[in-house]
Amino acid sequence: ETLEELLVPLDGARTALLPLIGMPCQQVHRQLREMAASLQTVRTIALVSDGTLYCSSIFGERNVPVHQLQPHLPAAKPLMRLSRDS
Repeated sequence: ETLEELLVPLDGARTALLPLIGMPCQQVHRQLREMAASLQTVRTIALVSDGTLYCSSIFGERNVPVHQLQPHLPAAKPLMRLSRDS
């Protein structure tokens, strides 16, 4: 139940973030940083398009295959996975 309560704000954030996918990083980077700062359970937010992480709330523009950073991604179904920084 406690974990569920922690995840509820993430569902709302996901809804707000979905329209940003595909937009240029320069255009949405500030919004990503503000969203990551406002969510207590999130360290970073990344936008992924066609299997490539192209925008990070921490690093800005990127060009990294998401599989290189998170081997379980991309996934065929929606997936929420807790992980630690490497």
